[in-house]
Amino acid sequence: MARFLVRRFLFALVLVASSSSSALLLARLAPGDMTAQLGPFASRAEVEHTRTRFDLNRNPASQWWLWVRRAVRLDFGDSFVYNRPVGPLVARAALNTALLGLVSLAAATLLGISLGIFTGVRGTGILPSCVRGVSLVCVSMPPGVAMKPCP
Repeated sequence: MARFLVRRFLFALVLVASSSSSALLLARLAPGDMTAQLGPFASRAEVEHTRTRFDLNRNPASQWWLWVRRAVRLDFGDSFVYNRPVGPLVARAALNTALLGLVSLAAATLLGISLGIFTGVRGTGILPSCVRGVSLVCVSMPPGVAMKPCP
């Protein structure tokens, strides 16, 4: 069991390193950078200050190592948009996401068990058949279909 856990942990480390390296490489290959958000009338000094502040003036290898050192300390830098540290922003969003997930799980569980008991007890009839039909359609839908707005 310990060998399995060590293998999984090492795989997770390789996955994080490869995905972060890929993200950095793709961001470097994309045209422009975040200083384009400063607008077309930004002065050269503003652009250089922003590049230095967000370490865009470094080469990709030093950027990656800087990211690794900061990630180990859970320091993800500052947000360009909010001009605040990213850590509290992510923590707040994660808390809201977890709360939304728990509430939706509780609602789905209560509704699912209630409708399951209803269709099991009633057996035949028009209403249990409709519940089963709607349930079958919902289970058969690919993820995300219900989230798309109607045209």
